[in-house]
Amino acid sequence: MPTRERAIISRPQYEEAYHCARAVYTGAMRLKAAQSRLGQMGMKSNSAADFVYIFKHMLAGEIYKRAMSAEATEDFILWIKRDYGETEFRNALSALRLHIPYNGGAMHRHWALLSRYGVEQDRPKVMEDLPPAVRILPMSPEESYNYTIEEMQSKFFLIELPQRSGRYRYKTALDTPKGSVVLFQYASRIIASATYFRKEKFPETDRWGYVGAMIFDPASIRVFEPLSAEVLKKIWPEVDRFSHIKFDLAPAGLRELQAMQVGVKDPAIDDNAADDDGDYIPNGTDGREKVSRQIRLRRGQRKFRDALRKRYHNRCVVTNCAIVALLEAAHIAAYPSKVFTQRPAGWSGSADFTAGNKQSACFR
Repeated sequence: MPTRERAIISRPQYEEAYHCARAVYTGAMRLKAAQSRLGQMGMKSNSAADFVYIFKHMLAGEIYKRAMSAEATEDFILWIKRDYGETEFRNALSALRLHIPYNGGAMHRHWALLSRYGVEQDRPKVMEDLPPAVRILPMSPEESYNYTIEEMQSKFFLIELPQRSGRYRYKTALDTPKGSVVLFQYASRIIASATYFRKEKFPETDRWGYVGAMIFDPASIRVFEPLSAEVLKKIWPEVDRFSHIKFDLAPAGLRELQAMQVGVKDPAIDDNAADDDGDYIPNGTDGREKVSRQIRLRRGQRKFRDALRKRYHNRCVVTNCAIVALLEAAHIAAYPSKVFTQRPAGWSGSADFTAGNKQSACFR
């Protein structure tokens, strides 16, 4: 489910939420009363309502688009079996299976749970293509030279961030898994996106107070016409407004968001243009001349990458990875000119594999 970053809900809390959900379901308690009781245990009213919502949909075997932990999910399903019997137990398992695309972060644990109880694992391919998470990262105008949105897109995302090999300095890091798609929030709008790889700490805090850098794939950077909270709310209802909250959103909504983006631009550099040359330590030097040269020399690389994606069906030819944001297009031979041949002499590989095997692997 789409969620905000929140405190972990303990087992006593969600066990009481289960009993309250049962009471609301039978009409013995009103939702507001359930929220009040759970609030006394430290649970927020929205979370309390989510547990009631999930319980009802589990009993009916219907898809639900809210989330709870894998532990709470399994307990709810087993308690339903204890209290209602085999039919409702199977309904709850069916509801979980339908829910999985809306909670990519717990996808593998949910599939393991279903497997333990004999649910056939014919996983929809669309789930394999989803990133493990979609996050919103608020940016401060005060830390960005008070750029306008247009300046932020054209100067920072299309030039400076690729120049830094995708290194985005942080004071407080975003805690998210590798391969997550990050939506950058600036001036109350979503203005760009990129795929997250990892984070690294600086040897010491720099003079501006930054303690490290989050590493993004330069080839995945996209800017587009700014999107408001109202637009995102149509996909993820909990995004009622933008603030300092680092929203954690359901990966299944990403395709819909991408379909709504217009005026999409990227840095126009090859996947390999911003190689990782080691730890990034701010030194005040200006690398924009290097980036300009890469952009001049690598026209046509977007076409090359798209052709390889089509040829290999959006999969790594070695690892079979199907997360598009993690795939790189690698040349077999050096890129000679802007002339693009009909049959691309290259191969599609996951980022980790191509980083270590560019000199030894060769696929046609």
